[in-house]
Amino acid sequence: LEAIWAPLLAAFSMLLEDSIDEFVTRSSLQGFRAVIGLSATLYMQTVRDTFVSALSRFTYMRTPEMMMPKHVDVFKTLLEVAEEYGNLLESSWMYVLESVSYFEYIHQQVNGMSDASLFSPEHLEALSPKEEGHGGSKYFKRLSRKGSLSTPHAVPGIAVATLDSLDPGRANSGLIPQGLPPPGVLDFVEASEVDRLFASSGNLSSDAIVHFVEALCMISQREIASHHTPRVFSLTKIVEISQFNMNRIRIVWSRVWTVLGPYFAEVGCHPNLSVALYAVDSLRQLAMKFLERDELANYTFQDDFLRPFVLIMRKSKSVEIRELVIRCVSQMVLARVSNIKSGWKSMFMVFTTAAADSEKGIVQLAFETIEKVVREYFMYVTETEVNTFTDCVNCLIAFTSTRYSPDVSLNAIAFLRFCALKLAEGEIGNIEHADQDGNPERAAISGPLFSEKEAHMFFWFPLLAGLSELTFDPRPEIRHSALEVLFDILNYHGLHFTEGFWERVFSSVLLPMFDHVRAEITDATTFEDSARRAEIDAWLYETCNDCLGHVLSLYSKFQPFLKQVFPQVISLLVGFVRRPHERLAAIGMHSYLSLLQQSSSQFDDKEWQMVLTALQEAAADTLPDIAILTEPHGRRVSEENPGSAANHRKYRDLTTGAGSRKLAEVKTRTKTQLLIVSSISQIYGGSFLEIPSKYVDVLLDVVNSCAAHARKVNSDTVLRARVIEAQEESKLSAAAVLPDPPLQQLEDEASHAYLSILMHALAVEKTEGASSIWKDANVEERLVQFSMLVLDNFLPKEEEKGAEVALVTARTPLVVAVLRALLSFAEEEFKTHLSELMPILTHLIEAEYSPSEVTKAVSEVLVGRMGKLVVEELV
Repeated sequence: LEAIWAPLLAAFSMLLEDSIDEFVTRSSLQGFRAVIGLSATLYMQTVRDTFVSALSRFTYMRTPEMMMPKHVDVFKTLLEVAEEYGNLLESSWMYVLESVSYFEYIHQQVNGMSDASLFSPEHLEALSPKEEGHGGSKYFKRLSRKGSLSTPHAVPGIAVATLDSLDPGRANSGLIPQGLPPPGVLDFVEASEVDRLFASSGNLSSDAIVHFVEALCMISQREIASHHTPRVFSLTKIVEISQFNMNRIRIVWSRVWTVLGPYFAEVGCHPNLSVALYAVDSLRQLAMKFLERDELANYTFQDDFLRPFVLIMRKSKSVEIRELVIRCVSQMVLARVSNIKSGWKSMFMVFTTAAADSEKGIVQLAFETIEKVVREYFMYVTETEVNTFTDCVNCLIAFTSTRYSPDVSLNAIAFLRFCALKLAEGEIGNIEHADQDGNPERAAISGPLFSEKEAHMFFWFPLLAGLSELTFDPRPEIRHSALEVLFDILNYHGLHFTEGFWERVFSSVLLPMFDHVRAEITDATTFEDSARRAEIDAWLYETCNDCLGHVLSLYSKFQPFLKQVFPQVISLLVGFVRRPHERLAAIGMHSYLSLLQQSSSQFDDKEWQMVLTALQEAAADTLPDIAILTEPHGRRVSEENPGSAANHRKYRDLTTGAGSRKLAEVKTRTKTQLLIVSSISQIYGGSFLEIPSKYVDVLLDVVNSCAAHARKVNSDTVLRARVIEAQEESKLSAAAVLPDPPLQQLEDEASHAYLSILMHALAVEKTEGASSIWKDANVEERLVQFSMLVLDNFLPKEEEKGAEVALVTARTPLVVAVLRALLSFAEEEFKTHLSELMPILTHLIEAEYSPSEVTKAVSEVLVGRMGKLVVEELV
């Protein structure tokens, strides 16, 4: 055969072409048939394809006006060859099905009808607005009225495709032959002969049916490639043969669907709307038929079968198509919910895509189905494939982010609460739960215990992290609802979580909620545009504060299980305090105090150390550096305008750029120090009896360091003069100028707080049973040193007289308080320090600038203490 096939082809072709004798024609066709059968049996692909393609050309279907009865015989022989040797044709199916497509079109033309005309642009434009409609549902009704989609003359639909690799010259022809055959020629072919070719596809072997479907899809793509006259004959046959072969074993059907799935996904996005609608509805019919069958365990055929809907939903630019996809999938859910297994994954992917759609109607239509699924069919979602629970959660989270309907977002958040309840009750699949740890706190709970196992993380974290992300939503009602549901879930189900699980919750869900604000809120927010600033402030002043409150309440409630996250919580709060942002520092400090108020009664020695050490470090990091305002001007001299005022500046401009940020930082740091001082007073007032004695010194050191820094800056007359000069050079407004001395308020409040704590501590030390708390604090020594320092720094030095009247006036109340504190000393204590105090008291009496209040207080000390000592000496 290898040697003679070419001469045989030439002989048969010449006879068939030139002769009109019936015997010669029949003999030539028998020769074609014999060679095709033998070559196919021997797997001689080239010979087989050559003879089949030649036979296809001799049908004259491309040029019907030249057809004669013998050409009809050729076509019938081609059908017989396909039916007899179908299992061996492989790629030769292309030539057979191409001829069948041509024949169908010619047959329609002869009968005065054509599917191509139904999809032409002219036909679509001729449709009235009422008939055409504006939504996929209206198109769906119109298509349904025209007849069953399984008939060759139903309304068509298919996607863009090309077959340049197969036949570049005819890739975009749309398989439309020119002209009509002579009358009566086609009467020799019965329609049943063509239909039998497709009906018998169920008898093809496993490999043959795949080749058959591949060829039919390629022919269909060529049919719809024409923009003006797309055809759907092959698409209709694809639906038919899919139904004929759906009962094949799943492995074979899976191979078939790897061809059909991408085909439907492509056709469903066809630019011709009617073609696309027809394709989507055809896919719906197949899916409904397929879902009637039960899915085998451990297989995902349903997911594969429904995946084209996902691709169409994602890629289609047509609103009508996307709406029809939603309606089709919704119909499957309502009609076949009990049979859906792995198909839930694709369905949720469709709805997830719909949640982000630009059309409000599509979003609402999709959510209506999701709402019904969660309310009525939730048990079907996870009964066989537990992973679909996560798909459901991700779908709901997608709906929470829609911008078109707040009601949809709020309902989706509420459904997430329901999902968490089902998960905590152990109703999601057969999850292996952690063993009870014997903790008495858990004695009252029933249900599973969740640990840091990956299986548990897989189900919980998409839900919790999704709610966490919503705390950044620009819509206040969504932020607040998400925040409420998130912490309600954690509070209600917290006893079901092990320590390891809680650690993951804090590190991966709760604490990252503050990463956004910690990254965005800086001193530079002063210079943000008004819209951005409003967005930041809305989160900062409302949600951030609420988040911190919920986190601290959560920590207080589950403190026995959260010991390991305590350092992270403290780091978060103190990190806020360190930031150069006034309101953020205030929120951090307020939350720090709330934590102590709620949880300090359960602090152990280690936790107290962390709390107070962190505060001490925050105080040291936030000391205001006034000197940065007096940095020299670093701008280069302008060569174009060397005499400009900018080139003669001595200091950095404090009204713009870096200078303005530094001025804002100094003011913010000063206010932060005031917050810290005030907070320490509250800590001392609320918790001093519970603070371990060895950490009392930390509180005193923090307050003293704040006061000492402020005192040092206020006493530096050179620095203060430079600050005043820099502010005058920048021509700051009266509201923006720092006072002089710049840190006087901080010095006053820190010093008064330090003195108050020392005075109270001195009184506590004398109380029976309480002295052990303060025995290591050296209260008396601290009080004496502080008093001498304040009194010694009260009056200006000789060279500064006349220039520091304002500073003297500002420090007068503190000096008076210190002098009166000396009256609280016991006689022996006062006598011990008399040699150090007497020179200072004498100087205060003699000083020219000593205010009357100070003189009066000194007199009280001298009379109250010195008078008694003198009398005792005389006696």
